[in-house]
Amino acid sequence: MPLGAFHSAGIDSSLIAALLQRQSSQPLHTFTIDFDEAGFTEGPYARAAAEHLGTSHCKMLLTSADARALIPRLPQLYCEPFADFSQLPTHPVCRAARQAGLPVALSGDGGDEFFGGFTRYF
Repeated sequence: MPLGAFHSAGIDSSLIAALLQRQSSQPLHTFTIDFDEAGFTEGPYARAAAEHLGTSHCKMLLTSADARALIPRLPQLYCEPFADFSQLPTHPVCRAARQAGLPVALSGDGGDEFFGGFTRYF
């Protein structure tokens, strides 16, 4: 079964990708959402990490217009409301993984909360 990971280039998602790639005899499929606003993009870092790890990397662009168009669909996409801005890029990255034929892709969600990666968790 092909393996996949959502990869933002953060420590948590990079660790997940590295561990999966180390266990796989084939290149891991990694997926990144990139933004057209320079202050939000992690694309170059994700590409560098993917090249270092030897993954098969896919980057999708989510524009502000795409995000605005997605907002009215959020109640149908998720079972319940949750206060996390990642809900906007989560749907397109999941759709890309499904289109690539991956039934499962792992993410690094929860690592920052568990290890105090953001100052708001201290």
